[in-house]
This record gives sequence, structure tokens and C-alpha cells, in this order.
Amino acid sequence: MKTRTHQIKLRRWFPPEDAIATAVGQLAILREDYFLELNGLIIPASNTFKQNSKDVGLGALDENSPSWRYLYFFRNSLRSLIEIRNVAERVHFEHKKELTRESLPFRNAFRKLRQELAVIPVEFEKIKKLRDNLGGHVLKNGVQDALNKMDIDKIGIFQEGEVRGKIHYKFSVELVHSVIFPGVKEENLVNEFEMLFKNTAKLVFIIGTIDEIIHSYIQGRNLLP
Repeated sequence: MKTRTHQIKLRRWFPPEDAIATAVGQLAILREDYFLELNGLIIPASNTFKQNSKDVGLGALDENSPSWRYLYFFRNSLRSLIEIRNVAERVHFEHKKELTRESLPFRNAFRKLRQELAVIPVEFEKIKKLRDNLGGHVLKNGVQDALNKMDIDKIGIFQEGEVRGKIHYKFSVELVHSVIFPGVKEENLVNEFEMLFKNTAKLVFIIGTIDEIIHSYIQGRNLLP
């Protein structure tokens, strides 16, 4: 598929003291974040809870293991989802007046994004908790709770190496599992994770909605010839 490249004047596209321009700029950044994170999940580990040497890897990204790369991008995708939702909610509640000045397609696309993000509020509470514990930060309380409830026989892997690039704390995978599902037995982890991923996977289509928002912003403000 062909692409076209445009040089744009950022100050014209995103004027100062413009709440809608700020929101669109945020969504552009978060869209690219989320798109990259989803691509990191395209080639999953065969089993997110077993570090399998036969998994198809992504080169240096999988030096620890495909499981770690998968968990890394999944955790970051949670952060992006929360940030996208925050932008949509802020515009709706704090900038209604500014929103009315934009084109009808833009307003409709923004309303669509907010509706899409609101369809699974229960899951968002889980997502927010995970984001708080493992997304933007690795919080002490989340890790401490996981360690307190961890099975006494849980096994992880520590890989020594003569160079730093070959040293890996592969047991971090098991630590992350325990933070996500504190106290959950090993045999139940797969079902728990699959359910969580299934619920968050419902939101992959918001990339298209963000594209609609930005496209209607460009059209409504006549930003391209």
C-alpha cells in the first residue's frame, strides 16, 4: 500500500493554549505507543507462563525470553489504554465548549472513542490497578503483596553470563505473573491471564478511532492542501 509524506508546521497544527490541539497531540503520541505495543504482542510466547526455547523470537528483544517481551509490551499497553481514556474523559468533562467549535466528524469520532472505552468499566478497574503496579512504575506494594502470597515452591531462572548482555534475571517473568495475579495457583494462571488479555484485546480497534479523530481534525482545520 502506498504512503504519502507531508512536511508540516507543528505550530500551525498544534497552536499554543489550544485544549483540543493538545488532546490531539496526546492521542497521536499514545496511538503510536499503543500500535508499537500491539506489534510487540503479535508474536506471542507459546505459553506466557513457560519460558520455551523453541518459541519464535524477535532477536535482541527476546534475549531474556519471548515471555518477557510479551509481558513487557502487555504491561505498557495497559498504561497507554489508561492514558487514552484519560484524554477522552478530560476533553468531555473539561473542554465541552472548545469541542463544540470543532467539525461534526471530529465531535462524532471523539464521542465514539469515549463510548468504546466505556464499554468495559469493570475491566478498566483491573487495568488501572495493573497499570499502577506494573505499568508506569513497579510499585513496592504490588511486588510486596505478590511476594507475601507467592507459592513456597515457585521456580524461576537466573542466567549468568560473561558479558552484561548475556546476564538475565529470567525469574522476573514469574515475579510479574505474581504481581498480576497475587496468590493464584500455578495451574490457574493460564486461564486467568487469557481472560485478562481477552478483555483488553477488545480495545485494539481504538487505533482506528484515533485515526478518525486525527483525520477529521486535519480536515476540519484545513491543515493539508
